[in-house]
Amino acid sequence: MQTVTLTTCDNAAEAHLLQGALANAGIESVLTNEYTASTLPNLCGMMGMGVTVVVLAKDYDRARQLLNTLSPASGQPCCPYCGSTDIGTSLGRRRGLKAFFAFLSLLAWTPLGNIKTSYRCRRCGEDFSKPAPSPGQTPGDRITGTPPDTNPEAEQ
Repeated sequence: MQTVTLTTCDNAAEAHLLQGALANAGIESVLTNEYTASTLPNLCGMMGMGVTVVVLAKDYDRARQLLNTLSPASGQPCCPYCGSTDIGTSLGRRRGLKAFFAFLSLLAWTPLGNIKTSYRCRRCGEDFSKPAPSPGQTPGDRITGTPPDTNPEAEQ
């Protein structure tokens, strides 16, 4: 049977949640690169690798539809402090230290490591690590379980 890659997750926990949601919908899936991503998270973050979720080719359309329902709404993210949608990326707190290590890694020809993206609100000036969901979207919208219309047991 032919398999196709559904998506790549940043970590094993997210991939297992997705795999559970797929199993609830009756879609078989396999995780690849799980141990590499868990053992070497910095390397995987730099190279764009992660835990890959693979499904059968015949189930790909249903799995993609389920993935789209589990993903957050495509609205504009906003600042958790003031609600503004005028946000941008930044180095966050300890800017000088992060810039120093970036410069040091360039001199030593070594990988930078796992520097996470921070966001800065252009309206209130606050730094934060994760944007708030758009209005009308709740924080738990990412993976909440199987939608009722994709559960094969619900039809019986």
